[in-house]
Amino acid sequence: MRLLFGHPAKVPAIDVLTSIGIAQRALLKTIQWQVLAGSGLTIEIAELLIEMSLPEHLDAEGYLSFRELREALGYSGGLLSRRIGCLCDSQWAQTKRAAANLVRGVHGNSQKVRITDSGRNKIAPIWRKYEILAEELLEGVSQQDREAHYRLNKQICDKIRPQRLFLETVGLPPLPLTPAPEPVQEFLD
Repeated sequence: MRLLFGHPAKVPAIDVLTSIGIAQRALLKTIQWQVLAGSGLTIEIAELLIEMSLPEHLDAEGYLSFRELREALGYSGGLLSRRIGCLCDSQWAQTKRAAANLVRGVHGNSQKVRITDSGRNKIAPIWRKYEILAEELLEGVSQQDREAHYRLNKQICDKIRPQRLFLETVGLPPLPLTPAPEPVQEFLD
């Protein structure tokens, strides 16, 4: 990121994207150390349990479709199925067949998943730690800045996800999205 006397100069798009990558790597390490330490969960499994526990995503029976989870998390169908299988093996989730609905694009083999009481008990203390970490990291950041950051991340995801989902739907692998590189010192000066 280019800084001029501690204040951002006109910020090029590349600096925005690289700063998101840098922040993501630092955040993932912090989550592993401060939120997940001792839980036995990976970030990926924890994020699945969290998504399945958010009531705004669930149907009347508390289920969430594999398709919605795949779209929300950007996983391939195979990877999502394997991870949900691990959750079911641990008794943290249960699956069932979704009713076919051709209008919504739900075929007869579609499945949905819900978190179990055991899964809720596993993720509840982790969610509390996430909330504490979020408040600590965003202390002093105005609500307006928080909302702007949220909108920016959503816009980026909205541009990337449809391309990835289309390629997967037609049987092609998603385009590789390489992680943002660390800034080169000569560009920082």
